Amino acid sequence: MPKYNETIKTLSTALALGENELNETILRSYAPDNDETNNRLRRVFCKASRGEEITIAAIGGSITEGAKARSNAGNNVTEYNDALDGEKCYFERVGDWFTKQFPNTKVNTINAGIGATPSFLGAFRMDQMVTKYNPDLVLVEFAVNDPGAVPFLLKDEIFESYESIVRRLLEKGVAVMLVILVNQNGSSHQNVHLELADHYNIPAISYHNAICPDGEFVCDWQKISPDEVHPNNIGHALLGLCIANYFDNVLNDTSLSLEYPLDELHTSWIYFDSFYKTHAQYAYEFANRARGFEFLDNVPQVSDKWRGALVADNTEASVKLIVPKGAKRVYVQYSHSTGSFETKFLNQRTSCNTVPIGWPRSMWHRVYTGDAIREDTEITIKTHKNGKVILQGLLVTF
Repeated sequence: MPKYNETIKTLSTALALGENELNETILRSYAPDNDETNNRLRRVFCKASRGEEITIAAIGGSITEGAKARSNAGNNVTEYNDALDGEKCYFERVGDWFTKQFPNTKVNTINAGIGATPSFLGAFRMDQMVTKYNPDLVLVEFAVNDPGAVPFLLKDEIFESYESIVRRLLEKGVAVMLVILVNQNGSSHQNVHLELADHYNIPAISYHNAICPDGEFVCDWQKISPDEVHPNNIGHALLGLCIANYFDNVLNDTSLSLEYPLDELHTSWIYFDSFYKTHAQYAYEFANRARGFEFLDNVPQVSDKWRGALVADNTEASVKLIVPKGAKRVYVQYSHSTGSFETKFLNQRTSCNTVPIGWPRSMWHRVYTGDAIREDTEITIKTHKNGKVILQGLLVTF
């Protein structure tokens, strides 16, 4: 890959890997490496080559958001910054690739990464944070966040929500690429995600395969990450190079004068369509119906991409919302804090303690799972007076 000789040399030095070994590392990331998976991606390249505006997006967790990619986020590996084009997360590097490759094309980028979110929350927020922008290409990254949702969800719910993200994008004609990361302990949901890539004929880039083949890391973990999860700027540069080189290979095998057909979409699901149709109401949408809560645009525990939250601190507060007819699952989304709340729905009362077990994050309280409700039904969310409650939204599936 002569185009990236200088980057290869820098990464080779930074990771203490031979250049040939680094090249092999990059090639291992292509999974599955099937030419038939790329017609949707070719369509994006053809559109960009005509000078038509394109939009690329990414949805995932903190890695996509860019945590630890910069020195001010706890990453101190700065000596290679100039040679690696600065401190950028992998998605910024994807945007750079398109801009450099198609200089006469306006390239919009949408980063819908939110730290500590699994694909379960992604399935609810995708419409408001991704698909409303009519993206041409979406990168999906949840492989290291989804295992952490296992204590709070059934495994099938996690797999179903991830598949729903992929399938809903494909049904809209969007090109999809899966981005698969790995934790220091070698864990990820790679097997599930690669099964989906094969089933739906979509490309996947596996950072997991690249740096951890056969369960052994190719370099010291500390060279690519300042903690147990997040790549540093070196790791992001490596992942960005894996994706860029894959794009190059597809582009070189693309006739830009053709209109490639959309691949036929499988009629069958691998899992189930429980999260195929979702609805989310967020705090900024129903703040005027709350009593005793204060709506805040900026809450330290809450990503600004959620656009604020309702906060009740040592007071009794409530809000009444409508769960639409046909709902099969109902959850209240909140952020870990120090208080508790109660929900009343279909004459059932359930309570939720918002004090975190482990590290704080956005969470969900299951209110209802069952047959589709027959009519619009009110739900009341009421806090207790002890501690702070940070309410983010109401999540519903049909």
